[in-house]
Amino acid sequence: MCYVKFTFFPEICQEFYCKKYTKNLQNPCDRVVNKGCYNCNKSKYFFCYHVFMAEKKLTSSIEDYLETIYEQLEKAHKIKAVDIAKKMNISRASVTEALQKLAQKEYIIYEKNHPIELTEKGVTIAKEVIHKHRILCDFFTKILKTDIEDAEINACRIEHVITQTAFDKISKLVENLD
Repeated sequence: MCYVKFTFFPEICQEFYCKKYTKNLQNPCDRVVNKGCYNCNKSKYFFCYHVFMAEKKLTSSIEDYLETIYEQLEKAHKIKAVDIAKKMNISRASVTEALQKLAQKEYIIYEKNHPIELTEKGVTIAKEVIHKHRILCDFFTKILKTDIEDAEINACRIEHVITQTAFDKISKLVENLD
């Protein structure tokens, strides 16, 4: 998702908005320019806004797909959309749509009828999710003494919403047991 950030480097700004389009934007550059508005293209003086892509918190669905793809690639070294559909018990059409979104966000390389590949960005996220999952499973089984099935269910739900601070504390608890 795009969001607006204050910039002290107006020379890198590329998008300019007139007052009509700045209602929902934040943090002008404190620079006014005579340029066409990014949205309405009218020429007058505008506030400069630097707009850039920011990594928004990923959805649990995206994280689940990346985790599944990574795990399947570790096992089989090759994975197709149909494999993911079977593993996640989701329709082939839903998987295809999700894979297209993942490819668009550059987490995977996906072409119809070709094996799916994770990009470096996708591998990093998948490994983070898997690491959280394992630590949380250990927390549930070793500290809370739940059975493995219950630990897996809870870890899968919590790994997507837990704050980094809380996760770090749980991680330290689990590490101190070993």
